[in-house]
Amino acid sequence: MLVPIRRTTIFAALRFRPINPMVQRVAKEDYRLAAGAPHETLIRKGTSVFALTWSAMFDPRVLDAPEEFRPDRPDYDYLHFASGCMPATADTSAGFRSRRSSSPC
Repeated sequence: MLVPIRRTTIFAALRFRPINPMVQRVAKEDYRLAAGAPHETLIRKGTSVFALTWSAMFDPRVLDAPEEFRPDRPDYDYLHFASGCMPATADTSAGFRSRRSSSPC
């Protein structure tokens, strides 16, 4: 007999072996990353930008016990479809809402 696998278990497993460990985008306009901070960086229009989603999903500053397999984590802890608070503030991605879709993270 096959046991149904919950979406939360699949997402937790994909955090360890993601389908997109990195996403690539091209800046549509000049953008100051971390504006006002000592490490402020200007990203010029046309620059290729790489977001390391795999690394972000294991960031101990954001996730509690990132090395643990925990299917009970909220949807916004996952960046499988390159949305969520860490790489972008998209309203939705594949039907899942980001934690703070209307405000920057």
